[in-house]
This record gives sequence, C-alpha cells and structure tokens, in this order.
Amino acid sequence: MRKTKVFTIFLGVSLLAVNVMPNIEKKLFAEEEHSETRKGSSYGDQTGMFLKMDEDGKITYVKANPEGIKEDITLPEETDEEVTFDVEMETKDGASAEVGHYDTIEDAVKTANMLQLTRSMMRSANSDVDVSVYSKNVLRSTTKPSIVKFKVLDGGMTTPYKEVDTNISGYTSAVYAVDAAYLGTVDGKVKFRMAGVTGLVDAKYVTIQEYTAKMNVSYYYVTKNKLYHQIFTPYYSSSQRVGNAPAYLKENTKYFSYDGHYFYTAFETMINDYQKDVYSHAVNKESPYYNYYQFLSMRTVSSFTADHLNKRLLEGTTNTKSKLRNRGVDFINAQQYGTNAALAFGLAVNESAWGNSSIAQEKNNIFGLNAVDTSPGTSANTFASVAACINDFAKNWVSLGYTDPYDWRYYGPHLGDKQSGMNVQYASDPYWGGKSGSTRLFF
Repeated sequence: MRKTKVFTIFLGVSLLAVNVMPNIEKKLFAEEEHSETRKGSSYGDQTGMFLKMDEDGKITYVKANPEGIKEDITLPEETDEEVTFDVEMETKDGASAEVGHYDTIEDAVKTANMLQLTRSMMRSANSDVDVSVYSKNVLRSTTKPSIVKFKVLDGGMTTPYKEVDTNISGYTSAVYAVDAAYLGTVDGKVKFRMAGVTGLVDAKYVTIQEYTAKMNVSYYYVTKNKLYHQIFTPYYSSSQRVGNAPAYLKENTKYFSYDGHYFYTAFETMINDYQKDVYSHAVNKESPYYNYYQFLSMRTVSSFTADHLNKRLLEGTTNTKSKLRNRGVDFINAQQYGTNAALAFGLAVNESAWGNSSIAQEKNNIFGLNAVDTSPGTSANTFASVAACINDFAKNWVSLGYTDPYDWRYYGPHLGDKQSGMNVQYASDPYWGGKSGSTRLFF
C-alpha cells in the first residue's frame, strides 16, 4: 500500500482568487505500472545543457560537465584493500586522539555515538570535543557542523534517497544543488536535510565535509524588500528571487536554511536545531515563511487575464519566436481542467526558458514533459501545437496526475519542494518548486 502524508495546503487570496474547480473525472494510476520516465525535466534541455534563471528572471543556458566527467562513487570498503573505520576525538584547538579501529562503520558509529553522550561532561571540564569516524581519511560520521555534498553521477543519473520516518522514495541531482545539511550517519547511510526533506542517502553518492565560513553553501538574503535564494552547483551559482521578504529578515545579512521556512544567522546553530528536530533558535521560530505561489494549490483559479500573461512574457523575453508568445488565452482556457493558469504559466516559463528552449521550439513541449535527466532532448514528448501541450499538461499531468490524491505522484496539489507537492516527483532539482513559483515570474 502506498505510504501517505498529511499535507497542510497554503491558500492565499491576493492576486490569485480561490474558486471551486469543475468536477474532474478521477483516474487511478498504479505506481508499479508507471516507469520513472514520467517526470518533468528539471530544466534539462539538450544533453549536457541546463537552464539557469538569475535574480532578475533572466534564463540562460549552462553547459554542465562538458567533458562527461563523473565523480567516483566507490567507497573505501568496496576496494580490494583491507579497510578499518577509525574513531577519533578532536578538540577545537586541533588536538586529536585515536579511540579505536573497527571492522564495520556500524560499530564505529556506535562507539562514536556513545562518546558523544559524554560531550556535555567534557565541556564542563573546559574540553569541547568532537567525535568523528574516518575510513582511509574519508570522513564518514562526525559531530562537527558539516554539509553533505552530493556527487555528480554519470550520464545524467539522479541520486535516490529515502525520506526519514515515511521511507518514501525521492531523488535529486547535484547538477542543480550540491549541498545539504549533514545530520548524522545511520546504519551506514548519510542523513541530510535539503529543500524541506530529511532523508537517508547511500554513502557512495555523497561526501561529508566539515563546514567552514569560506564554503559555498546555500543561503538566503534580502535586497530591496525581496527575498533571494543563493544556490550553488558544481558548475555555477544561481541567485533566485523567492518572494517578498518578511519583516523579520533584514538586508546585509546571510540567512541559512535548508527548508526555506526557518532561517538562521549561524550555520552551526541551524545544524544543532536540525539534529534535535526543533527550530528553537531560528530568527523566526514562531513565524515560518511560505512562499505564496510555491505553496498555492494548483486547483485554484487565477485572477490574472490572458492579456496580463502575454504582457508578462514580453517583459521576460524579446524573442518574437517564443513558443509562449500570445498564449495567455490557452493557459486561461485550460483552467477548465482544474489547473491554475498563472501557476502553469510560471512553470512553463521556468521549464522552457520563456518559450525559447530547444525542446519548446522543436517539440512544442513547454513543460519539459517526459524530458528525463538521462536524455532530456530525446525523450521529451512532442505535441502538434503549444495549445495541445498546455491542455495535456493541465488535464492529464496535473488534474488527473500530480494533484489527484489517487495518483502515485500525489504529495499535495502545490508546486512545493522535496518534502511535499509536485516537486517530490516532478523534478530532480530540489528547488524546482521555488523557482517555478518565483514571484519574479508574476510581477
């Protein structure tokens, strides 16, 4: 039986008004009858080419991994050499002492965890100590504030993980975001938090790195009352406008968050809270932030008109051959299937580079439908017209798919993130929901 989640749906009332949608015929899809290829593109356009949106809404092509280099996913214990797992205690002044050597990582981490229980006593003796596990000098577990760095896999392959507590399968890709918060090592798997989800990933797919202030890690900042998200990949950095900044976030300050809801001014403080599964030291511990469009139900009705969407397109691209040009009426008409026109428009802008991507131009596919990471340009669906694509997306992919509670891809009827919404199964980019719901796409 499919595991379920309970979703709290954020329904706003400002520019998008909520109305009751027409009754839609329900259709049940069995998970085992659908392959992993029925996903969105996560910005994939041509093989090795990806779309990058900056803080002004400009989308450009980025050639990722041009030489086809992949990162080694062989763990030390998977070699022919004899490997031990070494437990070390380290003080903040750099002094270290070996505790012991173990044949398995499980035994080593068990010992490290037992030592961790005594850290409060050590601190009272003015000896602040961290405990770490290494195998052939590769960090495998630590009490130090650290990041999980995802590896780039060969051939556009994505990285699978299991969500903690629910055991629901998810996937991500380092091409779009490389870092996550490190929360521990459990039964040899690495526990992390990124884009709202807390997951367990096989150790071979990641590295653990002690956090330093010089590291490039995801953060948020405020400029002119707008909130932005700075994201790092192995190939480029991207600064994406999220929405209007809440009053508790100030300019000239770097805020850390791996869920986009609770923000911290110190990375170490965030990790300590995450490990305890609390937000006690967040600057907004009583007022979590939710980006309006990112968490608005796709089953609402937009108050935007076709003319407004057409005008917004002209502000985003001057290309007269854009496949989104003068298509506002098609988005509005497709609302009859139960899909919000403005949210569909924002998603299309994000996936098709304002209607200019090769998949959009050559296949009339403005949503990256079936453009899987391993072969985005080849596998993407082809449509007779843009209107046909919009109607298919609204009816079959959204209304009878991602927002249908009986569909295996349903995790809530909003764009969301890797914890809930369409982003869970639609895209390997963990921040796809925030980018598709960026206020920059609407005003």
